[in-house]
Amino acid sequence: MTEHHVNTSSYYDEIQILKVWDVYVIKKNLQYWTLGSEDWLTIERTSLFNDMMNLGTEAGGILIKNDDRQIYLNSEGRSLSICGGVNNISIEKINSFSSITCNLERALKLIKIKKSEINLKHAVIFPYHITFCHWVLGVLHLYFDGQGNLECFVKIYNPSNHGGSEINEQVRSAFEKVVPEIFEIKLPLVFKIQFEGTITNQQNDGSSCGAIAAENGKGIIDGEISEKLKMIYEAGAKTLREKQLVEVNCPRFHELQKMNKEMKNSEIKIDEKAWTNMAIVLNESTHYKDLILFRNDDPSVLGALIKTELKKESNYKDHPLWKLLIKNEAEEFGNEAMDTLFLAKEYLESINIVKT
Repeated sequence: MTEHHVNTSSYYDEIQILKVWDVYVIKKNLQYWTLGSEDWLTIERTSLFNDMMNLGTEAGGILIKNDDRQIYLNSEGRSLSICGGVNNISIEKINSFSSITCNLERALKLIKIKKSEINLKHAVIFPYHITFCHWVLGVLHLYFDGQGNLECFVKIYNPSNHGGSEINEQVRSAFEKVVPEIFEIKLPLVFKIQFEGTITNQQNDGSSCGAIAAENGKGIIDGEISEKLKMIYEAGAKTLREKQLVEVNCPRFHELQKMNKEMKNSEIKIDEKAWTNMAIVLNESTHYKDLILFRNDDPSVLGALIKTELKKESNYKDHPLWKLLIKNEAEEFGNEAMDTLFLAKEYLESINIVKT
């Protein structure tokens, strides 16, 4: 694969991370148990994806072997679940649980149904948004004692210093709430949970976190995470990205990682529908997660639209909002995230595009 196939500045999203894991699971001759249309119903699936990059109704499942449909155990003797992303903050309530754990809730319900068949040592791997634009690998270890008691250990593997090694209090509280509620742990039964994070120093740029988190997840699937953590990637992680492009072998996956570079060289076409949709989003945007709108390179998203409007002004490069948008393209959003959102609303109101 030649160099132009790889965009070393692109960001993986949750779907791309899950796709890397899904392809790896299939390669290992494994498939999934997932929840059906009813919470008590389980079905077998050969893939989490219906077609190319389109997830099915379940963003995860318990790994089973293709040949005999028995539970898969990794080299550490753990049964495993793959789970969709866990957010670092609560955006909204979904059913009775925070959106931090909405994917985890489904994964745990399935584990509860299959508890008599999985190992007493079970691990759930998930992409964790330690900040709204930085992915790390998360693992929830479950230790059942056969008597109804449960011990949990949540571990995150951060490939860089960004976001640190701490799991924030909101996420801790969400885990502490959802796990015992799903498994109905009540006195005199015992429930314990611990949290730990480690910085692996594998990442040497601002954009390869998702690719590295995806690769590290394979180590949990195999039971050999220590070997994966020894890998240090060059800036851009070009070799790793090429490897994953070949493994996934999906045109849509390829296009997604190319988008950042290509969109910067293309013309943005603005229509009334794009602005109307963005006006609705802006008026409802009060959380850090919404700032991903500034990083996505789809021509209908906020960052692209605003920059196109700003360029109509003679001194647009001196505009504080322009400077923030450009800075946030090159770096991770930090303390200026909400400043960017506030200035965006203020600017769009000043040019009568959106009323906030």
